[in-house]
Amino acid sequence: MNEVRYLKVKDLSARLGVSRSTIWEWSRVGKLPKPVKLGEAVTRWRSDEVDEALAKLERRAA
Repeated sequence: MNEVRYLKVKDLSARLGVSRSTIWEWSRVGKLPKPVKLGEAVTRWRSDEVDEALAKLERRAA
């Protein structure tokens, strides 16, 4: 069974080289998956969903 890994907005923005607000905007418009609310003040992105979305974007660009 695969363990689900979650990414913070800070880590995701560093990984993609964009601002935190860009991460939120990309999620809003569907370029990235919607984040998961893990608690009242805890929001994360599933790393497997992010990887899938980025792969899809790369295929479109090719």
